[in-house]
Amino acid sequence: MLGRFLSPDSYVQAPDFTQSFNRYSYCLNNPLLYTDPSGEFFWIIPNIGWSRKGGLSIGVSFVFGIPGGASVQLGGGYNFKSGETYGYAGATFAFNTIYTSISSQSGWSAGYTAGASIFSGFPVNTNFLTVGANYNISQNSWSGNVSAWSVDQSGWTFNPSVSAMIFPEQTTNFIRRGKFLSNDKMLSNFVSAGDYQGALDYFGFEGKYNPDLRSKRYQAENYWGATNSKTGEISYGNLAFEDYSTLYGIYIKESYHARKIQNGLSLEKLPSDLQGLGMDTYLEEIHGYVYAYKRQGLFSGHNVPFSGVGFYQSQLSMFGVSYPTYPSHFSWIYKIPRRW
Repeated sequence: MLGRFLSPDSYVQAPDFTQSFNRYSYCLNNPLLYTDPSGEFFWIIPNIGWSRKGGLSIGVSFVFGIPGGASVQLGGGYNFKSGETYGYAGATFAFNTIYTSISSQSGWSAGYTAGASIFSGFPVNTNFLTVGANYNISQNSWSGNVSAWSVDQSGWTFNPSVSAMIFPEQTTNFIRRGKFLSNDKMLSNFVSAGDYQGALDYFGFEGKYNPDLRSKRYQAENYWGATNSKTGEISYGNLAFEDYSTLYGIYIKESYHARKIQNGLSLEKLPSDLQGLGMDTYLEEIHGYVYAYKRQGLFSGHNVPFSGVGFYQSQLSMFGVSYPTYPSHFSWIYKIPRRW
């Protein structure tokens, strides 16, 4: 009833927020607003980098939290030009990072950087977007950078660098299943084997596969998804499995209804004098689609049927019922692809 864990959470989400230290609380002590199925964020970020001075290097970062937002990370790599191996660990808040690193050639260092740097575990970065300072403890020397300009005891040099994350989905699926595949291909493998429920469990989408799920309006058609109005359990029809982005989008939309039901909140209903017209769920459906619309960046390239909202709106308008619609200003912001 209180939305508490039975055992303490292993991860403190935001150390600067006091509610994070209640280890038995759920989602920053606000279980009615957020969902956090695992209680943790874990990212594996392989990367390849190049700099004018250092040449080509490869590495991997292990990030706990939200990359660039609030996270801790550690990693290592190898530089092909110098033969140097290195490792590092750091903590990030709002793209400000403190870190320590060790190198086979230059020894032990500590420093600070602000911006899209590799130390924040940010997927794609360049030192054109950073400022930082580093102190080499082993050699008692210092260095720093402002964008691509580096400085140390010998003066200023121009040393641009860039790095990029490599196949994040494929890497994760390789570690989990031993297959270097995209999420779309992994989902396709489950579907080809007829293991729809296995796909839901593998990707962490709560709910059950229901091959008999049908549209209330078109009984002969397959359907995307639905939520039980009494239990809050989500069901997925065949159309939800068209591709990974669509499945994710349907989950986002249906989870909006499921959370309300599971937390005892009221669903959107028509005025009492209009109930019983066969449109009792229309307002709630519109709200769910708008909720998903605002989170499209999480499932870019989807086939979620947002156009269906037009039907609900046209039916309700005949009875003078007001309803929400998709945001018209700056709507492109919602469509920017994102991973968190």
